[in-house]
Amino acid sequence: MTATLRVEGADGFARLAQALRAANRPLRRAVERAFGDVAPGLLRAMRAGGADAAPAGGGLAARVERAVMSHQVTDRGGDVHAELRLRMAEGYDLGELDAGRLHHPTFGRAPWVTQQIQPGGFSRPVRDATRDVDEALRRRVDAVLDEIGAAP
Repeated sequence: MTATLRVEGADGFARLAQALRAANRPLRRAVERAFGDVAPGLLRAMRAGGADAAPAGGGLAARVERAVMSHQVTDRGGDVHAELRLRMAEGYDLGELDAGRLHHPTFGRAPWVTQQIQPGGFSRPVRDATRDVDEALRRRVDAVLDEIGAAP
């Protein structure tokens, strides 16, 4: 999204600064709400993708399906950060699983082995939904800009 803005004189800059300060909180809230709207669907897709990438035997797919989902939007020093989290009680490294490596114990062999699995099970659904997330954020931000009269 690109906006062209023309401001003339000191009074114009003062009005613009005041409008931007007033828009800061509503814009942040709009982003938080938009992310809150799309996060549950993204988390369900991540969980399903991770379960699909897990080996057929051993019950890991069922454990991934039971992973606890959460999301959070935080404001750190003026930047808004959004996080999606999946947590498994068994302590599997979901980053390693997403990279295609499953480290697990086996019966009757050396204590632990590394098994190759389909990579991208957790990250692919998020990448695939990027356009939908972007559109949801744009709609919310545009609505706030329309409210304050600053739409491009």
